[in-house]
Amino acid sequence: MKNYIYLLLILIVGVTSCEGRKTKTKSLTESIEQFKENNTLEIITFHPEVYTETNNDTILSNGFKHKIKLFSNMNSSVSKSYFKDAITYKESYRNFDAEVKVIFKDNIVFNQTVSKQFFINNNALSVDSSKYIRLENIWIDDNINLVDQTHIDFLYSQVIDEEDKDIHLKLIIDSSGKYTIQAVKT
Repeated sequence: MKNYIYLLLILIVGVTSCEGRKTKTKSLTESIEQFKENNTLEIITFHPEVYTETNNDTILSNGFKHKIKLFSNMNSSVSKSYFKDAITYKESYRNFDAEVKVIFKDNIVFNQTVSKQFFINNNALSVDSSKYIRLENIWIDDNINLVDQTHIDFLYSQVIDEEDKDIHLKLIIDSSGKYTIQAVKT
């Protein structure tokens, strides 16, 4: 009889403790699922994060002087976004512009801000192709021996696609200030 009382007591405790509550792990898993459904997290990053500027002064043997100021345009960027682990990542790559001043025999022959819009206005870039590119590099082509011309190269790189789609443009400026733009196959 005493054994039956102990057995009954154990059964009562066992039945009352199994009231169908969720385990901590199951509650946490459900809470995380509900949070993911109801909340969206966004992480926004900018490249570069702060204003960046470089200055380059170059004198060539053919009489041309170049003053190039390359700077990040804080109001213009190319954005890329992707979704991973319930978080939306937005990366914005700031566009770079260049203030280009070319001097030939102490006369300023070219003084303009060169940006994507400059190339669009001169029919070297289309509006569609310029949406997903940004200036990666600019250099003066000093490998060629020209007496009355100077060449400045601009390399734009694709930001959105993983494919390597570079656009190489050459700005050719003559001693009178007239300029042309050529696309260079990469």
